[in-house]
Amino acid sequence: MYPQSKPPTALKWIGNRGAEAGQSPSKPTPRNPAPASAAQEHAVLVRHIGRLQSSVSALLADKEARLQGLNGEVLRLRGQLVVARTAALWGLALRKATGNPTAAKRKGVQTTRASLPSVHPVVCQTGCMGHAHHWLSAKGTCQLSGQACERPLLEKSS
Repeated sequence: MYPQSKPPTALKWIGNRGAEAGQSPSKPTPRNPAPASAAQEHAVLVRHIGRLQSSVSALLADKEARLQGLNGEVLRLRGQLVVARTAALWGLALRKATGNPTAAKRKGVQTTRASLPSVHPVVCQTGCMGHAHHWLSAKGTCQLSGQACERPLLEKSS
């Protein structure tokens, strides 16, 4: 690969600078002077690796702390979401808005009682006219209310 002469080296010919330093201009001078010994170079590299390891360890600890904080926040937000969905689906928002669960309960009872007259004809029609006339007695009275069956919805629609 190389001719019979010497292989290339990492040395550079300096020229006049070598002569100024008391060297002959024909001698090459290294580009970067090597450390005094390999042991010193090894010590420098080990210190540098130690600083890098400390830095990376600090960064990982910081990242882990942030991750733990974010995991806690996710858990708290999931809990709030469950509470909000439960309140919405179970109608608990009214209780929370009034601040008095018994007042909200009374309001729910009042709403139910107010809607009973409109529900009664539907229940009566279902029990007296459909499903083999379970609530219709032989006398033609409704066993649910004890009154005569009015057949409210079918007669009005026909």
